[in-house]
Amino acid sequence: MSVKHPFQEILVSKDETLLFAAAKSSIFSYKIDIQTQSVKLLGSWSDDVSPFYTLEKQREAKISKIEAETETNGEAEAEAEVENKIDSEVEKETSEQSETLQNEESELSEQPKKLQKTNKKKKKKLPKLPTPGAGAPPLYNYIRGIYFSRNEKYLLALTDNDKAVIVFEISPETGLTFIKRQTLAKRPCTLSTSIDDQDIVVGDKFGDVYSLSLADKTVEEDVSKIEPILGHVSMLTVVSVIKRNNKSYVISADRDEHIRISNYPKSYVIDKWLFGHKQFVSAVVAPEWLNDEILISGGGDKFLCSWNWTKPRGSEMLQKFEIHDMITKYLTDEHLTVERFQNEAGDLREYAVSQILCVPESKKILVFVENIRAFFIFNLSDEGILSLSQTVELESSIIYATNTLNGDIFLSLKNDKPESSVAILRENGESKLYELFDSSAISKALVDANTVIVESEKDIIPLFNVAQLKKRSEH
Repeated sequence: MSVKHPFQEILVSKDETLLFAAAKSSIFSYKIDIQTQSVKLLGSWSDDVSPFYTLEKQREAKISKIEAETETNGEAEAEAEVENKIDSEVEKETSEQSETLQNEESELSEQPKKLQKTNKKKKKKLPKLPTPGAGAPPLYNYIRGIYFSRNEKYLLALTDNDKAVIVFEISPETGLTFIKRQTLAKRPCTLSTSIDDQDIVVGDKFGDVYSLSLADKTVEEDVSKIEPILGHVSMLTVVSVIKRNNKSYVISADRDEHIRISNYPKSYVIDKWLFGHKQFVSAVVAPEWLNDEILISGGGDKFLCSWNWTKPRGSEMLQKFEIHDMITKYLTDEHLTVERFQNEAGDLREYAVSQILCVPESKKILVFVENIRAFFIFNLSDEGILSLSQTVELESSIIYATNTLNGDIFLSLKNDKPESSVAILRENGESKLYELFDSSAISKALVDANTVIVESEKDIIPLFNVAQLKKRSEH
């Protein structure tokens, strides 16, 4: 039975008038009014890149290499063809010799045959387009992430198959206007912009960070000319640009438990490393109301970390806040680890922090754990100490979360009902607790305008894959 593809990511403008949602390989633009619960579809954009794009590019590269080799070896092959013709004439003449010269004829005829074998070049076959066999994982074409520029004039999207950063200009009346598509050598997986919004700072799957011009519409066709500005030795999970004392820094985190702070744009200058995580780091934020001195991080560990990265080396860690006991009650069989790494009892469940958001209006920190039906709201003191303020429970697992300038929280939920696929929460002015806002009409209108239909649930892209970043020992 066909189903609508859920929104894997959503973004809402600071003034809550525009909402953008990614569903598989499409991005939808909406004009919204929270008070009247009105929704207007401004437009949509769909990526038409083939799921076999990477395989096709690999095949084209091999063909180009073969053609280049053929062109280079052209003269040698021409000479070999002349020699083969001469050998053929020699063989013909020797075959006409009398039987009395049979031994000599044999030697003469054998020689040109050897020459033929030596000189004859086998024509190289062009490579075929490989197709996944039975049991191979499915190939998806989808939007890996959507981001606002700081001034919200642009929407930036990361694609999967052609490893590209796409830039759109945002219009309050018409939605998105395509500006450019810049492909990279490796698959991009995280993104930020410079403080002045002049550059896109993007990290890739192999640990490199690049700086691309946002304002310039020029596209670099030769991706090998795009040089990294810094590098890790494993997949990047976070890239964020912050500013302190009129100086810019890049915060980057990876699959190997590392958080690195580098100067920007001279990012080869490392300010420091932050060590304390035991598993991968998937989320790092710098609350702006604390002058970007405090960092909150989380990932595959059973705790969150709070840091003051400006302190002397070795004293940056402020707190480890244990979250395991808060989370276990929400884990389901979907969190069971794969059989290969399962314990003897078969009940080992794994989880990971998928997002951390800052709410400047209320000075709260929001923590989301992948594929559970709850999230956690923390107070953050001026000294950088976390304390749990509220646990918010929902009917369905959270796919993605975003928040606005005034503190409203928008959630994309794993729910088949159109009226329950998007939830909005607001802080109660008296209790200071977050409560569900009746957003059923908004949710239904958003989903009704979503035209991405898949044949079955197995055609939905993987929505929960952060926990898969965990490295496992084979022994």
